[in-house]
Amino acid sequence: MHLKKKAFATDQRPIDEACSCFTCKSYSRAHLHAISVSEEVTGCSLISIHNVAFQVHWASFFLLTMFLIVYLKKFSFS
Repeated sequence: MHLKKKAFATDQRPIDEACSCFTCKSYSRAHLHAISVSEEVTGCSLISIHNVAFQVHWASFFLLTMFLIVYLKKFSFS
């Protein structure tokens, strides 16, 4: 998602509606667009908070999935 595009200038939704990070709970795409266009350092920090939360979410999902697969293979009665 490229928040500097004009399409986000009036978009009041969060970056990701399913995300519960500080940025998604507190800032709209329009606000982040305005910050990004003005090249404020705050924009980089807020977007980084979301990106780290997103990566942590998917990394934990991946690890739990791998654990479940290993567990099921170990204890399956084939």
